[in-house]
Amino acid sequence: MDDYIKKCVGCWRVAPGSSVSLQPDLCGVVGVGAGSLSACGRTLRVGDSLRLWRGEQVQLQNLDVEAPAEFSWTYCATQPSWLASTRAAIARAMMSWGFNAGK
Repeated sequence: MDDYIKKCVGCWRVAPGSSVSLQPDLCGVVGVGAGSLSACGRTLRVGDSLRLWRGEQVQLQNLDVEAPAEFSWTYCATQPSWLASTRAAIARAMMSWGFNAGK
């Protein structure tokens, strides 16, 4: 994935039991540096990452009520087509609603 990396924008801390909403203007990758976060019905732990498409909104919730979680945001050089972005958003929504898109 290194050939896709454009620029690491920064790292942020999410307070214990809190959440933050992201809606990027370009596609990128959220990487977890500390703690654990819930995103799109998935649990992300240290070292895990989640790719987001341009305009896709995600809520990152710190699952720990005692310690902060940290995440980084890295922009990617390539942008998906509108159709690919839409399909990814629909697939994530279906998964969050309990549907299995693969079946």
